[in-house]
Amino acid sequence: TYEILIPEGSYFDYTEQKGWINDYRIRLNDGVNYTAERNGVLYKPFTDTTAFVIGCTDTFKGIAHIKDTIQAFSKTFVVTEIAANAFQSNTSITGIDFGDNCRLKIIGNFAFEQCTNLGGTLAIPVSITALGDACFQKTAITNVVFSKDGNLKTIGSNAFRDCPNLGGEICMPASLEST
Repeated sequence: TYEILIPEGSYFDYTEQKGWINDYRIRLNDGVNYTAERNGVLYKPFTDTTAFVIGCTDTFKGIAHIKDTIQAFSKTFVVTEIAANAFQSNTSITGIDFGDNCRLKIIGNFAFEQCTNLGGTLAIPVSITALGDACFQKTAITNVVFSKDGNLKTIGSNAFRDCPNLGGEICMPASLEST
């Protein structure tokens, strides 16, 4: 990871260039890191109005409470995605709370893969349109609930592979187009 120091007010000019978000840690010239932390969950602005979840702090333990919006850097960002590999192999996460006003659209590839203590029932929010490849592979979830009125269109390959506690009947939403 590289660190780039950019002029204040120009963050989005840089980050809108393909490849910059994941490859570089960008700081404003006032020394502020463009990452926001809320209850141990880390968020990064993606556009001037949206943000995505990039993981959690090293000291995080418990249920990840995913916010629908975050206030940071004098702006409001709608949280639309959990990034690829965001929580991968994190054994401290035990659950996910998406909240009542969830606006997530994507749970990225390998987002929670090998989170071996992530258990219980996983309720996929209505707003989700895509679950990435292996996003919940090798977790301890026991049940997955999809809303019949959901917007889910795609479930990536191996999304729930090797989940030894997963059982029961899973009813897929009518909106599903590919798995």
